[in-house]
Amino acid sequence: IVPAPFAPDAILEAAEAGIELIVCVTEHIPMHDEARLFNTLRRRYPKTRLIGPNCSGIISPGKCNIGFTPGEVAMPGGPVGTVSRSGTLSYQALYELTQKGIGQTTGVGIGG
Repeated sequence: IVPAPFAPDAILEAAEAGIELIVCVTEHIPMHDEARLFNTLRRRYPKTRLIGPNCSGIISPGKCNIGFTPGEVAMPGGPVGTVSRSGTLSYQALYELTQKGIGQTTGVGIGG
């Protein structure tokens, strides 16, 4: 987690280090900086994927949690994966599935 003014450089540094999946939860990155960043990643580091910025992160229940998704809302071992732009709706969907006994493979908050 880095402040918005430093996030683009931190993301590029991670890509230069060979990290292929970068999760950026930082908010308030100016749109023109985001656009420049996406273009640079696509051009220089085509294997790198960026989730975010301004996302809630990724959770694979029982395996890993990168970001802000509360671990107790998700249940491992299921056939369902979720993708959402809204962190709150993502948490709620995972919670509702868990309450119904339906496990999840992965929940991804893509930001927006």
